[in-house]
Formats: sequence, structure tokens, C-alpha cells
Amino acid sequence: MMKEWGLSIDTKKYTKAANAYLQFYNWMLQTRKWSKPTNTPYTNKRILAAMPDSFRMDYTKLPKRLEKLYKEENI
Repeated sequence: MMKEWGLSIDTKKYTKAANAYLQFYNWMLQTRKWSKPTNTPYTNKRILAAMPDSFRMDYTKLPKRLEKLYKEENI
């Protein structure tokens, strides 16, 4: 819809942030904690860099590499 309506939004960056946020729910299932307002998964540069720019992830579980990254980044 963003492209259809001609919105000036970087869809690849938006998709990466959305994937980070969706995977964050799996991280919360393990930690039972919400992120700090100053360190959210959708603004953290290392986490965003690790996310794909398409919606082709398995959102039912958090991959080990992302689990390690969320822990290292103290999300």
C-alpha cells in the first residue's frame, strides 16, 4: 500500500524494523520483559542489520542467532 499510495517510506527499512518487532515477541516469551524505551528492537542498528528486508521469516520461533543478538544487545 505504501508504494500504491506513493508514500515516501523506505519499504526495505520498514520491513526490517517490522521483522525486528515481530521477532521481539518471541524474545519476550523467553525473557518476560519489555524493551527499554531507549533500546527498542526496531531502532537497534545491529538487530536491524540482521533482519531480512522481506516478510519470509518463520515467526513462530526465534532463531538462535537472533536470540544471541537480542541478548547481546540487552533488549
